Amino acid sequence: MHPINEYRAQLSTALRMDLDLVSCSGNKLTKRDGTVVLDFLSQYGALPFGHNPEFAVQAVNQYLSDQKPVFCQPVMLDISKRLAERLIGAMGGAYQHCVFTNSGAEAVEAAIKLARMRTGRKKILSVHNSFHGKTSAALACTGSSRYSVSVLDTPDFDQIALNNRDTLNDALCSKEFAAFIVEPVLGEGGMVCADKVWLQRARELCKETGTLLIFDEIQTGLGRVGAISMSIKLGIDPDILLLAKALGAGVLPSGAILYNDRASCREFERKHSSTFAGNGLAAAAGLALLDHLEAGQGQIFQHVENIARIIDQHCFRLKEQFCDMFNFSGGGLMRAVTINDIHNTENYTVNYLQNTGYMGWIICSWLLNRHSLLVAPLLSSPGAIRIEPNLNVSEEDINTLFIGIEQVCEIIAKGRYDLLLADLVGVDVETLPKVNSGRPDWKVKTQLTAGSERVKGKTFAFLIHTTMEKDVIANFPSVVKENFPERGVRRLAQLLIKLGRIAPNPHIALKFTVHGALASAQGILISSPITAEDMMKLPASEKKKLLEDWLHVARQEGAEVIGLGGYSSVISKGGLTVKDQLKDITLTSGNSLTACSTSEAILQAEDYDMRGKSVLIIGARGSVGKLITAQLSMYCDDLILVGRQGNGERLRRDLLQYLCRQVLLCSSENALEGSVYQRLDAYITHPDIQKLINNIDDPSLLLPCQLITERIMAAEYEQKLGLTFFAGDFSAIREIPKIDYVVSATSAGKAIIKANVFGSGTTIVDVSRPFDFDISESGPRVIEGGLVHQPSSQSYGDSNVTGTPAGINLACLSETIALALNSSEGHYSIGKCIDYKEAQAVMEIALKHGFTPVHFSHARQNCA
Repeated sequence: MHPINEYRAQLSTALRMDLDLVSCSGNKLTKRDGTVVLDFLSQYGALPFGHNPEFAVQAVNQYLSDQKPVFCQPVMLDISKRLAERLIGAMGGAYQHCVFTNSGAEAVEAAIKLARMRTGRKKILSVHNSFHGKTSAALACTGSSRYSVSVLDTPDFDQIALNNRDTLNDALCSKEFAAFIVEPVLGEGGMVCADKVWLQRARELCKETGTLLIFDEIQTGLGRVGAISMSIKLGIDPDILLLAKALGAGVLPSGAILYNDRASCREFERKHSSTFAGNGLAAAAGLALLDHLEAGQGQIFQHVENIARIIDQHCFRLKEQFCDMFNFSGGGLMRAVTINDIHNTENYTVNYLQNTGYMGWIICSWLLNRHSLLVAPLLSSPGAIRIEPNLNVSEEDINTLFIGIEQVCEIIAKGRYDLLLADLVGVDVETLPKVNSGRPDWKVKTQLTAGSERVKGKTFAFLIHTTMEKDVIANFPSVVKENFPERGVRRLAQLLIKLGRIAPNPHIALKFTVHGALASAQGILISSPITAEDMMKLPASEKKKLLEDWLHVARQEGAEVIGLGGYSSVISKGGLTVKDQLKDITLTSGNSLTACSTSEAILQAEDYDMRGKSVLIIGARGSVGKLITAQLSMYCDDLILVGRQGNGERLRRDLLQYLCRQVLLCSSENALEGSVYQRLDAYITHPDIQKLINNIDDPSLLLPCQLITERIMAAEYEQKLGLTFFAGDFSAIREIPKIDYVVSATSAGKAIIKANVFGSGTTIVDVSRPFDFDISESGPRVIEGGLVHQPSSQSYGDSNVTGTPAGINLACLSETIALALNSSEGHYSIGKCIDYKEAQAVMEIALKHGFTPVHFSHARQNCA
């Protein structure tokens, strides 16, 4: 376990972005093995002249060796005063006051405090997708949901769109805001430049409405844009200017806010202070930085402009070469390049990595490990790479950087994800085919256009996650599966599973259209790489957060029907914990069609008469297990219902109550003579039992079912009904003389029983994913349950979710699609006790739109 930040340590190690550094100088980082890495990140712009610049190190060392005062509160040090005067002078004399801080975020906090004290207003206006820091007020005015936290109170913080004149006018003319804070170039927001005319209008409106204008130049200030500040370059003077990052010259943390008389406030001066800000050592570094920037009549600013033009030339060339796959933004030495594979719309792995931003990390890892170039992803913009070299970077180094960027563009343009991912899992790149002129042929196309003759159904979203390693591998790009050795393929699967453990962020894996018999519907698969086993280990708060993240993506994409796939159903208790949040959306667990399609496949194989057959149901207390029990009880006279070890009494009571309820709700006319269902119906309709329950007024049927169950249990009558309950060790199942069918539908999240526990004459139907059965040793055949024929022979993506043949897919997904095609309202299949009558209604909807159960002859066997 890492003592500082376990998440970041795990992520950087998993993606091979961790560096064991022994020395740093300029833009060169030396690793313990002697490898030299070129730094194009500069600590997110905080190293204006790279690591340990000689002028700054000399200034700091000299200050310390002269034993000058570093921390000497409440004395106001002369060196700090001189730095304040130099900063005010460097900014053209537009400011009369300076307050020092220890960081950029602290500068934002101080500026907000100043604005509120000066104006008497509380509200702060900022820009969508902005970033101002991670302390409380700084984070509150950061306009990005990526960094928002639920514990933050933000009612006094509003955001508007960058460069939108109308929203700017409307917000500022309300005269509600103490300050409008804006980055002239959005840093974390994608290196997007604010329009000069828009900023000028903001300056005018702030003066007219009594709002203070704050320029956050924590990154742009002190040289990065080819000028001492963006405000100087634009000729626009805000009321408050924020500086940090570069102010410490790359050797110390330091920040400052400069403000004019319009923003000045005696109350702020009385009440604001800082123990460490404005210390002598930081001031010495700041003065050294200004001396270095102004040396040679500001030649460094011209150098930045020259390098910026070279970067532009490279970017325009790559844009012309790779068209819409490549984009760029920013100015000066504050840049972003975005690389996205726009051709691949069918592969879940690539889509997920791109949409979550993991692809940005992978590209950065490739550049680091292949070319020894350090850059970082822009977390707010998937596929975007942040480039912020030192101000004195050479043209040669920039050319080296873009050689690497061009090569990674070529790899992605040609779909060679084997080359991109090889280093992450220890596959020797030299053993892989060279980049060729073509790219893989994406044969499956799911972006279909609905025919005019079809009714348009609802938009649906289905939540999926990693179930087992083989499914992860099935979703890999074909070049990975074809070109990697087996160990490389497995390592990559394990890496993605590990990423799911580190950060299970759900995002879009596929967008597609489904054509049913009567309608068409647009849908999305929202995936998380977390496994069922890891999901179940999450604390309750993290399970809740994972569900919220899944549903957030679904809402963003306009989903009108949401299906809880896999263990998203388990951790939401079959949708019970989230249904009240989705009153405007149809929600389903998919369990009705999963159960009914499985039962139907078994019944079809036995021509709907299973009398004389013994059926064992593992996981009978779960929602799927209960429904399978209810349906098979109509056609079977011998059911063995299995639950967790030690839960025998609870198993009996729960299932007897459930079956009693189904008999009270549904007619027994379809039940075969002598079946479990028919015998239970005869018991319940006996005059003695009717006398017991007739006078009970309970629409929920809970009390009657409880009373009937107690009578049955007291008399141990369940065996006469054809029911046997088993909650012991699985090995004891061997003692059962004859089992024709085993149906398993647990939420164990892993294999819990060996198939060879049962004899060769037993047919095993495994509905669970991950599968309950271990088939590593020889035993009876295991058939995959819960599969449904689709209305057409369509694949949903190149791996069709779990690698099933085209036209066959999961019943839980199919229930979601059927409800969308049907434009159904309300919630379905919610909770642990779904009534059989409701499940049959879902089955009818599915049949109407062309879904049918998969017969055993078409199902995958020995799939576990």
